Amino acid sequence: MYTLKSKKFIFLGLFIFLSFFMSWWGGYVSRYFKEPWYSELIKPSFNPPDWIFAPVWMTLYLLMGFAIWLIKLYQPINKISTLLMFPYLAWLGFAFLLNYSIFVLN
Repeated sequence: MYTLKSKKFIFLGLFIFLSFFMSWWGGYVSRYFKEPWYSELIKPSFNPPDWIFAPVWMTLYLLMGFAIWLIKLYQPINKISTLLMFPYLAWLGFAFLLNYSIFVLN
């Protein structure tokens, strides 16, 4: 029989799994449409190297999954879950600037 404590951790695993699954699904759907056009784009000087995307997104997905779990446990939204979303918001700002720059350059 599941205790309340183990049920909480099942939800944590579920939320983290869903975060990573959606990432996998997005990569699976778009993998056939990335090349050759993406490598031919003119990119700004601050474009990060390709290897950085995997660890950054893995970290963001873990933080988002944990934040959702905290919201589920302690409704309403608490301070920790809000702080866990700041790296994602920072990434959104950087991604907007990067995409806009690529748009302008091409």
